[in-house]
Amino acid sequence: DPRKKVLTAWRTLAEVGWTGGGVIAYPLLASHRVQGNDVARARAEYLCDWIAEADHPASGLLWDVCGKNEGKRLNWWWSGYIVKDCHCAYTNGSGLYYLLKTLILSRAQGNDHSHWLGTACRALDTIVQLQQKDGNYGYSFSAERPAILDAEGFAGVWFVPALIFAHQLTGEARYLDSARRGLEFYHAFVRDLNCWGTPMDTWKSLDQEGNLGFLRGASLMHQVTHDDRYLAML
Repeated sequence: DPRKKVLTAWRTLAEVGWTGGGVIAYPLLASHRVQGNDVARARAEYLCDWIAEADHPASGLLWDVCGKNEGKRLNWWWSGYIVKDCHCAYTNGSGLYYLLKTLILSRAQGNDHSHWLGTACRALDTIVQLQQKDGNYGYSFSAERPAILDAEGFAGVWFVPALIFAHQLTGEARYLDSARRGLEFYHAFVRDLNCWGTPMDTWKSLDQEGNLGFLRGASLMHQVTHDDRYLAML
């Protein structure tokens, strides 16, 4: 708006994933690597520290919102009354993916943050525990105990690349085994050109955004296994 002389945010990006948290932290840290911007590095680490403090022991997952002014909680503005009072696969999966992606980049720059990995692995252990026999991770989760509330939707695909990063960082085969089964399950959505149930503001609708988690998962799986089947999926 050219009438405005001061740039201000219309809302806080306090989600741990999707449009906030690590989604912002990673490019900030990447800009530090390219430009040597120490302020960008400090902001990136600040955001990831917040995500690392967002673990919720009762559910075993991350609080979906975690910010200086917002505190730790579930609900934000997404889908209003439809997705409420529960953990969401997109925010948790995306948050964990970018937390570990940022950790890998940080280590490459000579800085380790072991508490980021600890938080991520605790949440991913819960997801592995909850994964269904067909590979599905679920769409929304209870805040009171480790449990899937709603299994239907594509958003759980974001756990796939997060689990592959966890495997690379820990050497734990169970993370990669879980990611394989997850990728096979979510491939059916992609194969049918019917990816629905991902973005938080388009509840259960088809979209052009949700496939990003699948693309990154298939790419990482091919890099790790060198199996051309995953290249074909990609």
